[in-house]
Amino acid sequence: MKTKKTKTCSICGKSATINPEKGMFFDIGYNTWLLNPVLNLTQHVASKAQKKAGVIDLPEAERTTLQGLLTFDELPAKGHLAKTARAIAKVAAEHDIETAMIGGAPFFMGHLERALEAVEIQPVYAFSKRVAVETDGVKKSIFVHEGFVGV
Repeated sequence: MKTKKTKTCSICGKSATINPEKGMFFDIGYNTWLLNPVLNLTQHVASKAQKKAGVIDLPEAERTTLQGLLTFDELPAKGHLAKTARAIAKVAAEHDIETAMIGGAPFFMGHLERALEAVEIQPVYAFSKRVAVETDGVKKSIFVHEGFVGV
């Protein structure tokens, strides 16, 4: 059984409880990204909205290495997924963070979740809302960052 953690918001000074048993972050009305930085462990740089929400990108050299680790051009051999996930978790653990945003190949995410949890980093997924916008009579969909979903 995982224990609840209490955090204090660096912005407003209020305390909130994070309950990992629920698979979501429960707090006092705002997402946990206000409580601590979120390391971006996806292949893409964080959007403006994600950066505003506290997401930080890896330095360029580490991000390039991460992109290589997250790219699967061939069917992975047995044990390769867990080994790769541990390598990514090791990189994440070198940063002073407690939360990491992940995303990528669905067959890999469970391995990465477990590897991050083993080094006491909470994996989260970005939640975006599809919004229709019209510019000069042309309709298109954009994705608006809404927050994070924990596992």
